[in-house]
Amino acid sequence: GTSNAFDAYALAANSVQSSAGRPATTRDDDELLDRFGSLLNQVSSGTNRACDFEFRSRPADQLGEFQEGWVVISRMYGAAIEAQVEEREFDAAIQTAGYALKFAVDMMGGDAASYSIGDELVHRIIKTVLPHLDGLDRSQSEDLRLAFMAAHDRLPDESDAIQNESRNIKATAQWLLELDNAGDYEPFQAVFGKDERITGPLAKRDQTEREEFFEGFIRETDALTDHLAAASQLPVSTQIDYEPEKEGRTWSRLSAKVSPTVRYIARRDPVIRSRLRLAIIYCHVRSSMILAGRVPNDLSGLEEKYKVDPYNGFELMYRPSGLEFLTYSVSTDFKDDAGLSDSIGMEPDLLLDPDLT
Repeated sequence: GTSNAFDAYALAANSVQSSAGRPATTRDDDELLDRFGSLLNQVSSGTNRACDFEFRSRPADQLGEFQEGWVVISRMYGAAIEAQVEEREFDAAIQTAGYALKFAVDMMGGDAASYSIGDELVHRIIKTVLPHLDGLDRSQSEDLRLAFMAAHDRLPDESDAIQNESRNIKATAQWLLELDNAGDYEPFQAVFGKDERITGPLAKRDQTEREEFFEGFIRETDALTDHLAAASQLPVSTQIDYEPEKEGRTWSRLSAKVSPTVRYIARRDPVIRSRLRLAIIYCHVRSSMILAGRVPNDLSGLEEKYKVDPYNGFELMYRPSGLEFLTYSVSTDFKDDAGLSDSIGMEPDLLLDPDLT
């Protein structure tokens, strides 16, 4: 056997990707579940071990080695949980959610593409399970809380994914350098569009200018990466935006094309941490309600790390009112807007779901 959950994930992804056709392009999740559902047992068993994500960098014209298989696994987990909830098989749904959550957060130890897989799966699980929280008994509420806590405690350091995605960006620059040496920009344009403002001027530069272009781009990518990795250890409200060099950025359009992926990780990580902590609070309050017949006056019974708002470093907002309560993050404006949010629960305050109370 293996001691690394990553190996189980890789084997399952390979099984999907080596099958006929491209399963990731199948639109019907239930069809995927019928075809590959048995692989979830393999993946779920893997989540009982720690995950050391074995990352391999790649340029932008290549998919991650296991990316398509992991997309299928994520979609199958989502479909399985939805089916179990629909049948009101809550014990099974909570157990599957526990495995799926660990798989999801393990995906966040890779690059932007695998991070996105985990991000979407966490959101899907929360959206599927938490609206049924009132139908759970105390034991089930506790089991679900423990599942969210296990996923939260398993989250990789955000800087890991930032560093990995930076390696992808530099691999893309190396790929463009090789295309430039060959005088053939069509593969690059096939990925990023026919933006002659990048490749046109590059083709006209002399050798010294070309070297300055690529060296400057790599230097700026390293500086951005180091900045985001260091900032990730701080509340969002205390982070300072990265300011690139002002003069001579001949590579600025290339940066604008390829750097948003590393910024995506930095932008989404506090969202994931907020959502997992809010889910833990929902389950904690539900258990307390069943036991005491009312919502708790505060969250003193919950460990501190599950109450911190990643956006400002203070406690997540918690407003009890009779048999109801509201809990939320202050989100990107860093102020309490009394739980006011948009249709997707993102701003001005971040809620798990605008319909959850």
